[in-house]
Amino acid sequence: MGDKLKMGFIGMGFIGPVHADAVALNWDMSTVFAVADDDPIKQKMAEDMGLKTYQAAEEMIKDPEIDAVHIAGPDQFHADWSILAMDVGKKLVVCEKPMTLTLDDSVRVLERAQKYEAEGGVFMTNINYMGHALPRAAREMRIKGDLGDIAIVQGWYEQDWLMDPNVWSWRLEGKMCASKDILPHLVSAASV
Repeated sequence: MGDKLKMGFIGMGFIGPVHADAVALNWDMSTVFAVADDDPIKQKMAEDMGLKTYQAAEEMIKDPEIDAVHIAGPDQFHADWSILAMDVGKKLVVCEKPMTLTLDDSVRVLERAQKYEAEGGVFMTNINYMGHALPRAAREMRIKGDLGDIAIVQGWYEQDWLMDPNVWSWRLEGKMCASKDILPHLVSAASV
């Protein structure tokens, strides 16, 4: 394999560090190289780990030393940051879900991603459960024709711990709450 991809992470709130750890585990393909976060505490933590730091995501995206960008910052910036990263020619752009907040932005990102991939880049949105055993088995059954013609898919995302009023979860916050995380997982699983 060639040189490792130097990945820059935008946003080190909840999911950014989790995904950075996952990249660190795949040490033969990529390396966590930089962090963009406007929180001085998170910048200091990244600096203490020997990572390059940026306050502004756009500054990190434009750094030619960074090969790949992983977007885990505030949702309202995902579309613009994704497009900028593709425009400056990063080899890989990973955008955390939700990819965008509007249909118009989704169309903009999709159109740019199609050109970007034709140019040799890779754009992706994280739907991590597709690698788990049950979705893989369902996909294989559908491909083999074992499921027949599928007309309706019904699904649920069982996390009964969310019913406890004493447990806080970001999945229940804001007007779009579940549609930002649980719904994309259900839709992707149903699309196998």
